[in-house]
Amino acid sequence: MHEGTLASAGGDEGSWSYRYGEFSKDFSVYQINYAAGDGLDTSDFSTELINFIGLPL
Repeated sequence: MHEGTLASAGGDEGSWSYRYGEFSKDFSVYQINYAAGDGLDTSDFSTELINFIGLPL
């Protein structure tokens, strides 16, 4: 699995939000992207990284 949808949701009167994530090739980092907007316009976009290197199994 390389990329997949975590969650997506519609809103009132055309507003929307969407989240999706992607693992690095070695599965050591997971990048979550957040986007939100209204109609066809994107008003907010951010990224969060989760680093799995050094975590106990």
